[in-house]
Amino acid sequence: MKTIKGIVGVNDYPLAIHRPITEFEDIQQDFRTRYGGDWVITHIPTGKGMGVKSSDWGLLMQYVNAVKDHPVLLMITDKTMTDHPMYRELVTIHSESKKKWRL
Repeated sequence: MKTIKGIVGVNDYPLAIHRPITEFEDIQQDFRTRYGGDWVITHIPTGKGMGVKSSDWGLLMQYVNAVKDHPVLLMITDKTMTDHPMYRELVTIHSESKKKWRL
């Protein structure tokens, strides 16, 4: 896992809503001067992306509020997440939320 400091975003543990890492790295290397309009969501303990990307902050926050309190998101590794007895429930909530808010 790679820790990135100084990226634009908000932590709402266990999730982070932030600008895409590729854009951050491009700015650091002077390949671009500013961010585009998209935001992405990452699970903080594992560093895994949630597969959610949008330029609509309100829709992203609705998604985050729908999933952030699920117990599976408190697991700190991919294995403990996928082995958790409630993992399938989280997958369903994730899929339904993405569909509901067109993310």
